[in-house]
Amino acid sequence: MKHPYEKFILVELITLACAAVIGLIALIKGYLFLILFCLFLISISLVCDGMMEWNLYKSIQALKQVARAVLIVLFSIYFLFQL
Repeated sequence: MKHPYEKFILVELITLACAAVIGLIALIKGYLFLILFCLFLISISLVCDGMMEWNLYKSIQALKQVARAVLIVLFSIYFLFQL
């Protein structure tokens, strides 16, 4: 039997793994664009976690995770336009 939130968990883990690999490459090579892409991947992971929490009726934790994701996206967009 599948876990009811398996898709959210899978997307969260895939984005975190991709963010770790891309972040490591970005830090070694020094590509700022990849660092910003890594931040977007982390925010996607936070949104997936927030959606899981929301479906588990933990609304305060869900709102905190989504707020963190929104702040990361806003700062990433700000830094993108500063380039």
